[in-house]
Amino acid sequence: MDQEKENYTDVDVWKQDRILSKEVYLVSSNFPIDKKIGLISQIRKAAVSIPSDIAEGCGRNRPKDSIHFFCRKGFRLWGRNSTISCV
Repeated sequence: MDQEKENYTDVDVWKQDRILSKEVYLVSSNFPIDKKIGLISQIRKAAVSIPSDIAEGCGRNRPKDSIHFFCRKGFRLWGRNSTISCV
């Protein structure tokens, strides 16, 4: 992440995952009735977890806090000039 605070809506992965989440909701709405309770809710929660985590991580007060948050979540972060890998 840059030193300046980045708005999560500007992150490409967040934008792409929002599109994917909408597709997951559309596809899962056509699942059979017997799958509607357990499976659909799990799939939908998984679909929205990545953009939610990105929004939460970008909302941290300092870039260092955001990096720490993403590392705990298992993200691999790419800055403009370097890669930050979380071990």
